[in-house]
Amino acid sequence: MLLFAPCDNDARVLKEARSLAEAQHRVTLYALASDTGSGAIGDRYHGVEIRRLLRPALSLLKGGRLTRTVRIPLRVALLFLFNLEVIALCLFRRSDVYHCHDAYPLLAAWVLKRLHGSRLLYDAHELFASRNVESRFGAILNRLATVYERMFIRAADRVVTVSQGVAEELKRRYRLGDVAVILNCPYRVGKRGMQRHERQPRTPEMTQHRRKLIYVGRITFNRGLKELVYALSYLPDQYFLVMIGPQHAGYTAELHETVRGLRLESRVYILPPVRFEEVTEYLHGAYLSFVPIEDVCLSYRYCLPNKLFESLHAGVPVLTSNLPEMRAVVERYGCGAVIERLDGEAIAELVLEIAGDEERYGKMVDGCEAAASAFCWENEEKKLLELYARWEQI
Repeated sequence: MLLFAPCDNDARVLKEARSLAEAQHRVTLYALASDTGSGAIGDRYHGVEIRRLLRPALSLLKGGRLTRTVRIPLRVALLFLFNLEVIALCLFRRSDVYHCHDAYPLLAAWVLKRLHGSRLLYDAHELFASRNVESRFGAILNRLATVYERMFIRAADRVVTVSQGVAEELKRRYRLGDVAVILNCPYRVGKRGMQRHERQPRTPEMTQHRRKLIYVGRITFNRGLKELVYALSYLPDQYFLVMIGPQHAGYTAELHETVRGLRLESRVYILPPVRFEEVTEYLHGAYLSFVPIEDVCLSYRYCLPNKLFESLHAGVPVLTSNLPEMRAVVERYGCGAVIERLDGEAIAELVLEIAGDEERYGKMVDGCEAAASAFCWENEEKKLLELYARWEQI
């Protein structure tokens, strides 16, 4: 498996690797080195060997105050170094399948496939060439990414992705045949092996008089997070908001400024990420969970994020933005509601509407249970294992 990012908190990568290892496949995961050296999960994970690459080179990118004009070319250089290191490490260590978890390692996987006669599986976690960007230069990079992805994607023996919307767009854009969908769902409660860690962030607990609203995911632009803060200003003091996830430094600073401007410091908690096995535990006890992603790019429009499914497994109704994949889940199972207009006042009105109808809220909680039974990793991993099993028979 190949991933041009640290793997320690990538739920999809680790679940797929674990499933294959438990099915008696020998799995080696090549990923970028993490900030913590051997990472939060060490160099072995449920039988998966983890090899962390570019340790010395990454210190250049993470250290110092580099401008964007320097950081972007440096990252491009690191991308090619990553591909070269993967090729060097795998040149005399043949694998039957090179499983790419993003487009960046496709170059190395394509070279190794031709050298070894192996299979290439491209696991598109998003629409690589239609991602959320914050500048015009980012838009240019997206166009270049289309060219890069087009060069290699048709060499893949199989393409899988995270939602039907993304699958259809990949087929249309690159004239592909079948694209399999493996949803990014959590394990059923009981298999996660969750443990409390001393450094876990603590959040206030919901009581009869306090209601916790929660967002779990990347804290960055175009996620509707400022709108959640504004919504809180329209809600009674019994409501408080918790955000947990990796943070975009500049955006998080803006978010704190918004919180201070509205004098909500005692009701908004912005916390660092927790391990993916622990997310559902943190969601437990919340009144409502939010996935207010904005429709700013195709990756977001067709997203079906794991945080949606984790909320369902925690039994917490979800309020999602009006995007087709998420709307379909919410409406099919009645496990939440769709935010028709993504602004603070409208969100607050929807929260109060739900709070004023206990019967409706109870049905949403029941819908979460039904949806969690349908959307779990035990169901999704069967698709992955069947795909690998078919290759073994050829």
